[in-house]
Amino acid sequence: MSNIPHVSLVTGAGGFIGANLVRRLVGQGEYVHVIIRADKPSWRLLDIADKIVWHKADLRDDDAVHAITHKVRPEVIYHLATAGVYAGAHVSDSEMIENNILSLINLLDALSDLDYRCFINTGSSAEYGQKQVPMHEDDICEPVTVYGISKLAATHYARLIAQKESKSIVTLRPFSPYGPYDDESRLISYAIAHALRGESLTLGNSQSVRDFVYIDDVVDAYIQCAKNEIKFNGEIFNIAGGKEYSVGAVVEKIFEKTKSLSMHSWKNDSAKRAWESSHWQADISKAKNILNWEPKISFNNGLDETIKWFQKNLPFYKGI
Repeated sequence: MSNIPHVSLVTGAGGFIGANLVRRLVGQGEYVHVIIRADKPSWRLLDIADKIVWHKADLRDDDAVHAITHKVRPEVIYHLATAGVYAGAHVSDSEMIENNILSLINLLDALSDLDYRCFINTGSSAEYGQKQVPMHEDDICEPVTVYGISKLAATHYARLIAQKESKSIVTLRPFSPYGPYDDESRLISYAIAHALRGESLTLGNSQSVRDFVYIDDVVDAYIQCAKNEIKFNGEIFNIAGGKEYSVGAVVEKIFEKTKSLSMHSWKNDSAKRAWESSHWQADISKAKNILNWEPKISFNNGLDETIKWFQKNLPFYKGI
């Protein structure tokens, strides 16, 4: 593969995964274009804003998306824009479906006559629904939320276009990423920030389980797809740590590492949310075998790195 930098187009660049990906691409000397809806860059990218080419558009606007893609003519497209259920987002069902499906349709349609190397779509572990064994990409998906349904529909559409138009398109399904620049409404960031500030915190169900993966490993997976010489045919890959941890054990580990005396309580230990599964773990063998990807950073080391980042950035981070 040529060492000439790619021209990359990133949607959802202001989000947690997107911003970490953009920071990596910029660091590698890529020509990075991003599409945003806001009037100004995300706080996660302010310090490198002058190293990125910004395009303002709503991905639901097919004319605007067509104009941008044909101006940029990207070699690699990283599609991370999403409407979800995290970071305090509470959008209507119709808006969630519009954002998660129509945006992808518009983007792929706009790119249909361009000869790009790879389109990397972002799916979700929520596509699987409740499972009792490690989730594999060939499993029958039975999502139990509108978010999961919308992401699964987008995954199916991406696969359809890959096969119909012979385009190299792949979908990554991140499980529970964590690390620097994550939103404080998410478990690990919430617990670390409150522990370091000495603030009391209230959490959900200590028995809930997650498969956590450090953000640098997640970004590695996106980069690996872009570098890979194989032509993807709509393949799906789980991106996860491959291990299951209870929320309670994770929080206790954070308090141990930060030596925090913060008070914390659990409000839903006696009840499980409808979408919660008693097991939540990915089978990552497909990513290992085909992408040559597997997590390099252990959960213990990832927590250490995340805590270090928060210790350094907490004054800036507070209130975001």
